[in-house]
Amino acid sequence: MAIRIGHDAGFLKWMVRKTHFRIMSARMTHSLPDRVDLPKLAAQAATLSGEVPASELTRVGHLFRDVQAVQVSLNFAQDEQGRATIRGHLQTAMTARCQRCLQPVAFTVAGEIDFGHDEMHEADAAPRRGADAAFDLKTFIEDEVLLACPMITLHPLGTCEYPAPEESPGPAAPPNPFDVLRTFRQNDPNDRT
Repeated sequence: MAIRIGHDAGFLKWMVRKTHFRIMSARMTHSLPDRVDLPKLAAQAATLSGEVPASELTRVGHLFRDVQAVQVSLNFAQDEQGRATIRGHLQTAMTARCQRCLQPVAFTVAGEIDFGHDEMHEADAAPRRGADAAFDLKTFIEDEVLLACPMITLHPLGTCEYPAPEESPGPAAPPNPFDVLRTFRQNDPNDRT
């Protein structure tokens, strides 16, 4: 049995490219779409996972510093009544000001998503069509991040670092107003004490 080296070398190159592609695909994070067709994804029982860049989280960026990209995993389905549901998980990290010591505190925000969408109970009862019918996924994710954030950001108890007080010479003690009376008494010739 003869082995052709050219064939084996080509096979090896193909395997290396395929393995490299798998490794690179696993490292890449996919950006989620801005808008989705929620009823369609729910009917297909679709799953979306990826990230929302921090630059697209404008409301979160106004409240917190050093916001990282949000890692999101979403499962779409329909419940017993045929309503679209979204279940999933999100995670990100950010920095805020500790309300106890006013120093920066870094924390992780992780939240579970459990959302049911019922078009019949929306404020506008008119059916939406075209681009208006799309579900704004990135705004929804930003809302979920804001809901998962702590109301009050604090360092763990006992770990706050308070700045050292500035040592400055305090103001000179004010003069005693009764010192003036003492001078009167010293100058009074009728004083018998």
